[in-house]
Amino acid sequence: MANQQTIAQCDSARQFYFLGWQFHEAYTYTKEKYPNMPDLADVKLFLLCRALEEHMKGWLVLKGLTEKKLKDRNYGHQLSTIALKVYELYGDAEFSHKFLPLISYLNDAYSQKDFEYPVVQGQISSLRDLEALEKLVVHCQKRLDPMIEQARRQL
Repeated sequence: MANQQTIAQCDSARQFYFLGWQFHEAYTYTKEKYPNMPDLADVKLFLLCRALEEHMKGWLVLKGLTEKKLKDRNYGHQLSTIALKVYELYGDAEFSHKFLPLISYLNDAYSQKDFEYPVVQGQISSLRDLEALEKLVVHCQKRLDPMIEQARRQL
């Protein structure tokens, strides 16, 4: 039974990994195709935030959190809550010192879907935010894939 649960966790984490990868790829395409369009900054931030959310949720399912739990109000699209749980379970010092302040800064706009409304366009986004957030997404993505493989090998 434990092996089946671990297999399911790995499969779920892999799905989160690929969702995050797709959002990151969409960001990369948009960044390369339209490098000088500030009007797309909120779209780019949304894509990176969504990629980050999916990757962090992949980390959490490997530690036993269920998809149902991750969909409830306490987690949902709350980047700060998800990130704090990742830090609690993994203790990634680089993650906490470099990235938790940025996640906290972006959390309200992302969780309330502000990037989807023109009234807030450009209020939170900057090139520095995009660069820092992209580094975080890449950090999470690069660590998630080996974590999934390691969990599979331990079966």
